Amino acid sequence: MATSDVSASPLQRTLMGRAALLFFLGMLTGIWVAVVFTRGKALGLELGPRQFDRLALAAHINGLLGCFWLLGLSYTLPHVAERRRNLLVLLTTIATFTNWAGTLLGSFIDRRGLDFGGDGKNKLIAGILQGGVVIPTLIASALWAFALLSRDKS
Repeated sequence: MATSDVSASPLQRTLMGRAALLFFLGMLTGIWVAVVFTRGKALGLELGPRQFDRLALAAHINGLLGCFWLLGLSYTLPHVAERRRNLLVLLTTIATFTNWAGTLLGSFIDRRGLDFGGDGKNKLIAGILQGGVVIPTLIASALWAFALLSRDKS
């Protein structure tokens, strides 16, 4: 077996593993997409119509795109100042997995959570997405961009 000339730090390997897991979860979510889009016929079930059936597809795509964000971060991590790496990895992991899981949950309970109006289920999804996706993503993306644009590598 050939060895690679490329070595990854333990933190990079952790991110790669998380990316692979999120990709797998996103692919599993594709089964739910088939169930929702066929109103259950894909598994021999009968589901009623759903108001927000595209959330299943969004969860599937969120898993795949989150995987690629984690991979991109793992590739660029050596170019980020060491003191910022752990926070950046934590925030990005929270954002990507919550984006997948929160959207998947929303597809199960048929609530988008785009605002805090409506019933308790919608407010729950809104809270999950705002607290676990929007805020960590804004912080992580700014931290990542400024860390890569900064000349300080310490």
